[in-house]
This record gives sequence, structure tokens and C-alpha cells, in this order.
Amino acid sequence: MSEAQAPDRAFLEPPRWLVRLTGWAWRLLVIGVAALALGWMALQLRVVVVPILVATMVASVLSPLVRRLTRRGVPALAATWLVLVGVLTVVGGVLAGAAWGLTAELTQDSARWSDVANDVRNWLATGPLDLSEQTIDDIEQRLRQSVIGGVSSLGTSRATLVVELLSGLFLTAALTFFFVKDGPEMWGWLVEHVHPQRRRAVDQAGREAVATLSAYLKAVSITGVVDSVAIGVGLLLIGVPLVIPLAVITFFGAFLPVVGATAAGGLAALVALVANGPGDAALVVILTLAVQQIEGDVVMPVVMGRQVPLHPAAVLAALAAGGAIAGVIGAFVAVPLAAVMTTAIGVLRSHRAPWPVGAGDG
Repeated sequence: MSEAQAPDRAFLEPPRWLVRLTGWAWRLLVIGVAALALGWMALQLRVVVVPILVATMVASVLSPLVRRLTRRGVPALAATWLVLVGVLTVVGGVLAGAAWGLTAELTQDSARWSDVANDVRNWLATGPLDLSEQTIDDIEQRLRQSVIGGVSSLGTSRATLVVELLSGLFLTAALTFFFVKDGPEMWGWLVEHVHPQRRRAVDQAGREAVATLSAYLKAVSITGVVDSVAIGVGLLLIGVPLVIPLAVITFFGAFLPVVGATAAGGLAALVALVANGPGDAALVVILTLAVQQIEGDVVMPVVMGRQVPLHPAAVLAALAAGGAIAGVIGAFVAVPLAAVMTTAIGVLRSHRAPWPVGAGDG
């Protein structure tokens, strides 16, 4: 074939944009497969993974208290026990008081609680939604399944679930103790096994990630207390029943950002609607919106600042993904895990030095 008849190589080559697109496509495909594999492994090892995550979250909040005591001359072991026992005493007392008040109100108003539940079902069936009994039962069943985190879909029996919970609680307590007492030493040991050229970046990323996690948990806890007190006082003044249960639900709803507060407010408005009428329900909606506005404009910026770099859209995506994978537990750990990963990746990207390639990473 003559040179004039030879095909034009430039014509046969794919365009540059297609080469770049396919390059990103296979990289994203590999990342997606790896993420799915890690998610599947985490589900299979949930008895170990969940305690590690929870212990890390608790230790990120308690470790600064231990360091303050050790700087004042208290031995590390004694400081760890003092902090753990003190926190358990305070938290246990608060939970016991809340449980006592919750039990007392539910016991005292058990008939009213049953009436409210029946009124809700009747309103859903005969109200503007006009839902059938089968639809209402399906909604109730779905809510129960979402609360237990899809245990039945994992093929876990009740006996196995009890064993997993007990072993998980024990492992969480033990890991929390060791993370609080020896966390810096354990992290230093891990960093020492990183290549020297990567060591500084990895160390900074880990420390800032833990700081982000601690800031997130403190902010969420303070926000939950403020929201529950404000909602509880407002419901009491409006005259809505079941104030303590609704306030407790509001506090725990703060650990599911955006979605939790909205769901707790909607539940309170629904109780007010069926118990007191549309007027009080409208007041509860206004109260919920006001509390959320104060939370978003005042409380969260003050207690969290800019230490949790997550957009509300990213929060919703993390909640949806975590809830779909592991139910309530997945939704609970999804947002702090996303915040930690965002912080760590940002720190690693800020280090412009090229990372070595090849052997010698030990």
C-alpha cells in the first residue's frame, strides 16, 4: 500500500477527551468495586467494626480530659480510670433520670399514650391522607425494620443478635479504655511504620481527623441538649402530651443531622394534631422551625465552628448511604466518618511533596 493510500493515524486515534473520560471511568469503577468490597467486609465483621468505630468516637472526646490530668501529674492509668468512671457516673445518672421520667410519664399516661396511638391511626385512615389499614400496617412495619437496622435482612436471629450486642458492648468498653489510655502511643506506633516521606502528612491527617471527630460529637451533644430543652419547654407551654418522650427523641435525633430534628419535630406536631387539634399542631411546627433556625444560625456555628467541613447535601448523602447499608447504626456513624475522611483527605492533598512509589514503605 502506498503512502498516499495509508489511513491517517490521527484520524484513527480516539479524541483526547474520550481517552481522559475512559481513564477516569475505569479508575472510578475500581474504586467503586473496592468500596463495595470493604462495605461487605464491614458488614460481615460488624461485631468488630462497630465497636472500633464507637470506641474511637468516645475516645476522641475523653482523651483531652485524660491529657489534662496527666499534665498535672496524675498517672496515665489513674487519669483514665478517673475520667471513665466520672463520665459513666454522670452519663449514667442523666440516662437513669431520663429513663425514670420517661417510664413515669408513660406509666402514668399509658391510657393516653394508647389513645394517642389510636388517634394517629384513625387520623391517617380517615383524615386527608385516607390511607388503608394495610398501608398503615406496612408503614409501621417499615419503621420497626429501620429502627432495628435491617437485622432480619442480614439473617440474624434474636439469640445471635443478643450475643452480638453483649460481645459488642464488652469489646467497645475494652477498646475505649485502651484508646483513651494508650491512644497517642498506638497512633505513634502506626505512624512509625509509614514511609518517612509520608510520615508527617499521615500524622497530621490523623490528628486533625480526630480533632474533627471530637468537635463533631461535642457539637452534636450540645445541640441535642439545647434542642431537647427548648422543644420540651415549648411543648409543655403549649400543652402537648408526652413531653418527656418527645424531648428524649429530640435529643437523640440530633445525632442524625437535618433528618433527625425534622423527624422529631414532625412526630411532636403529629401528636399535637391528634391530641389537641390543628391549632396546637401549627404552634409545634412554628416552635420546631424556630428551634432549628436558632440551632443552625447560633448553636452550631458557636460549638462547631468550621471544624466539620461538610455541606448539608453531603450530610444527607452520607445519612442515606449509611442507613441503606446498616440501618440506624450506619446512619449514626456515616456523618462523622464522612467528616473524618474529608478532613484527612484535605490534609493529605495539602502536602505537595511527591510520595515515593515502589518498595520500601515498611
